[in-house]
Amino acid sequence: MADRFTGVYVALVTPMTADGEIDLVTLCGFVEHLIGRGVHGVIPLGSTGECYALDDGERRVVMSATIDQAV
Repeated sequence: MADRFTGVYVALVTPMTADGEIDLVTLCGFVEHLIGRGVHGVIPLGSTGECYALDDGERRVVMSATIDQAV
């Protein structure tokens, strides 16, 4: 099956500032670091538990920033 995922995929934590805002600089740094270390994919809003606590707009921001950094 050619569509199988292979390699290492990392569930990302969503970093927050002390004020409770999404820390996009740190998030993009995480993505860049992991890709630089050879991971095959990143999973924003994965199994680290914060997804339920973010609203739709915040989820879109996290997804967009992650995608933009990864490509």
